[in-house]
Amino acid sequence: MKKIYVLIFIIIPLILKSQKGNLAFIAEGSGVGGLYSFNIDYTFYKLKNDKLRFSIAGGYSNAIIKYYRYEYYPIRLNVMIATNTPFYWEIGLDYTFGSFGEWIYAQKKWDRWKNVSYILPTIGIRYQKLKSSIIFKAYCVPIFNQLNRNEQFLYSTNRGPNSGFMNLWYGVGIGYSF
Repeated sequence: MKKIYVLIFIIIPLILKSQKGNLAFIAEGSGVGGLYSFNIDYTFYKLKNDKLRFSIAGGYSNAIIKYYRYEYYPIRLNVMIATNTPFYWEIGLDYTFGSFGEWIYAQKKWDRWKNVSYILPTIGIRYQKLKSSIIFKAYCVPIFNQLNRNEQFLYSTNRGPNSGFMNLWYGVGIGYSF
């Protein structure tokens, strides 16, 4: 999985180098990376009037919640549609993969690691100027339970046989583009 991540952040930027665009660093709270994530975002555009943009982003998140620890790598593909430049609607698809473990108190170690992966849709709003600037973003994620019925999903309070679609999960971010 990490090879895919390296491929996305080495090969794709080289391909997109000929495109007009911005590289950005964004810190997000909540959202697809769990409690937080640090992301690298490359936004590029084709139209001269900047009404349509595309972005590819990836990040890293590592946190402990009670007796659980997770390490996630979110990858995001977005289409950004200008409402009133520099404000954009963002519609995206995220692929988050990583591992999830449990603290075993008697053994004093992290154990029971599971590899996890999720595909999550996102919709939100983003403020980003064409040139170097600060970025603000807010989005929601309708979360679908992709685990077996007896397992627990990190973000969910829904459990049991009817736990397919769950509450909306929200994320906010701030960053800077170059």
